[in-house]
Amino acid sequence: MAEAIGFASAGVGVASFVVQIFSSISALKATHQYNREQAPRELHDLTNNLEFLKLSLESLQPFEGNPLVNHAIRNCQSMYSDVNKSLKSLLEKMHRSQSNKKTKWKFDLSPQVREQIEDIGNKISRVIQMLNT
Repeated sequence: MAEAIGFASAGVGVASFVVQIFSSISALKATHQYNREQAPRELHDLTNNLEFLKLSLESLQPFEGNPLVNHAIRNCQSMYSDVNKSLKSLLEKMHRSQSNKKTKWKFDLSPQVREQIEDIGNKISRVIQMLNT
């Protein structure tokens, strides 16, 4: 019985993790789509990395219930919580900047924001690397 509950909770874990990543992808795409010509390449790269992470997780769904996979998923979710917080902070900064301007928004990113984007990208890469080991 406990094993069946473990399988069910693992499935919910992967599914909710995928949904969480999908919402991050959607938010980044919405920001990027707003003014595609002005969007920095870094936003596109972050979106691509998140898409790859989502696909990696989806490929693990057939192995749900395996203790090793469950452990890896839990560790990745823990690491991803930092990514999610950083993404929310980044998007809030970008949206504040956007709302302060009357004209079409230009992506004039400060060095600090570019560094934040790079840090988020590195964290996503570490999560992907952990899943693939």
